[in-house]
Amino acid sequence: MDNSELYKNLCDFREKTYRIFLKKKEQANSKITEISAYDEYYLKIIAKLEKSNLAHFSDSAKISRPAGTKIIKKFIEKGYVTKTLNENDNREYLIELSDCAKEYVKESAVLFSNILDEKFSVLTKQETEELGKIMQKLINENKW
Repeated sequence: MDNSELYKNLCDFREKTYRIFLKKKEQANSKITEISAYDEYYLKIIAKLEKSNLAHFSDSAKISRPAGTKIIKKFIEKGYVTKTLNENDNREYLIELSDCAKEYVKESAVLFSNILDEKFSVLTKQETEELGKIMQKLINENKW
């Protein structure tokens, strides 16, 4: 299999699983609706960082500070993020997900994991282990 065929297969798999994910997410009674893939990506970053400052969020998301400010401001307006003054440094604010956003991120992770479990169920144990090794190698060997 050449790289173009591999690329096509990876894209097809991603699109099909993401379509299923969106359909199931729509059916779930989440308090957060109509969220873009980028917004979901940024919410996951904030969730991983827990309480963090804007600079750390921007660096982790690999975006400029002004872009990070714009995203956080939008998330605060929508109620996805809260901002509190840092007790140790009154010049700095810390951001974290609101309770409904934490629940949304958790539900999304479980939902996507269930979809992948279902799709990977056609693989043998050996194929699953080999795929895991290949994915780990791609993640570790490349500079992101």
